[in-house]
Amino acid sequence: MKRILCGAVAVVCWMTPATSDTLKQILIEAGHNETAQERHAVDVYGCTMTTYRWVRQKSGEFTLWSSCQFDMTGAELPFNRGAQFVAMPGPTGSQDTAIVYFQMRAPFEARFEKSNLRGKEAGSIPSPRNDGTTHSYETSVSFFYMHFGQDVIAKADRFTRAFEDYRAEHCLLLG
Repeated sequence: MKRILCGAVAVVCWMTPATSDTLKQILIEAGHNETAQERHAVDVYGCTMTTYRWVRQKSGEFTLWSSCQFDMTGAELPFNRGAQFVAMPGPTGSQDTAIVYFQMRAPFEARFEKSNLRGKEAGSIPSPRNDGTTHSYETSVSFFYMHFGQDVIAKADRFTRAFEDYRAEHCLLLG
């Protein structure tokens, strides 16, 4: 009996890294979105997620417009009772915009980095990016991640499901 139990535990421990790697890959792929004017990406390192949004400037170059870095252990999706994201009609009337809202539980906060082209808030501190003059840091307890374009509803669904599964299986067990 003890041997079987130990064997089962070994299998579970062996399978968990593959599951977390698969969920991490889904998060990265489903978090990627690109239009002519914006690029969105997600990175996951352990239980730290970072979202990125770049906006095309008049010069044609993309500027990091905003980035949120947060501990997934303290992040929740407040719309997880049924729909975990909000779908909105775009300019064509089709459902081509999806917004995923995040809420941080106390004592967790997200580090919000934004371009100084957007203006600086009172209490913000310089980001080390580009010698500290182009971006600043603020803290936030709620924020959203948005996608535009075709298939974003399916991507938002995959993203939120993978987020909840990764968080439950990898972060909440550890944190």
